[in-house]
Amino acid sequence: MASKERQINRWLNIESSFPTFITCLICNYYGKSEEYKKYISNDIFNAGEIVRHSCPSCNLIFGDLRVLNLSSEEIKNDYEDTYSYYAESETRYFILDSLNSLDIFKNKELSYLDYGCGIGTMIPILTNMGYNITGFDKFVKHENIINNIENLMFDVIYCNNLIEHLLSPIEDIKDILKNLKKNGYLIFISDCLDEYKVEFTHFHTFYYTGNSLNLLIEKLNLTKIELKDVGPSRVLVLQN
Repeated sequence: MASKERQINRWLNIESSFPTFITCLICNYYGKSEEYKKYISNDIFNAGEIVRHSCPSCNLIFGDLRVLNLSSEEIKNDYEDTYSYYAESETRYFILDSLNSLDIFKNKELSYLDYGCGIGTMIPILTNMGYNITGFDKFVKHENIINNIENLMFDVIYCNNLIEHLLSPIEDIKDILKNLKKNGYLIFISDCLDEYKVEFTHFHTFYYTGNSLNLLIEKLNLTKIELKDVGPSRVLVLQN
């Protein structure tokens, strides 16, 4: 219970007011806060009211701004606190269905990275299926995964339910691309990639609605190979 109380206290101690002017982190639109439509929901982790804003230019939905202004250490502590008492629902079969739907995933000669893999539930499954798979997570320590991928390069990097958790999408994805080989593939699997749903957690900071997803891809100089629905998820395949 102590972990949960620490998380709640950190959230409630953040200044509740918002800036007079807001800059969109995708299209860089700069305008008064009242120009941005507000989306309000309640956090399932009892962290209070979540307020998100929608960019009037590209329609990106982002926030809570109080979360985006947290330090890296505060974010790390928040994740560690949450995972000390919370277990995510079963997603292995949804992930596998999404990956199996892709032609690129049929090639077991390639090197694969599960980026932001949590406790790495997919790693033993894919290893047993004959894939050369590595699991990486910044915040979770577990025997199935590693916490440092510096100087490691992969043919395919996939991220399950990660793109909605980013704090600075363009810069964060550029960091991911440092570990992707030339002409490699970056795959995002998400339940709320370009739709505003699963909004009841403050960990979901970006919804790439409207034109914001295309702008993000353009700014990253990536090529969109495929975007499709597989079960409850959207699957986005990009190439560098």
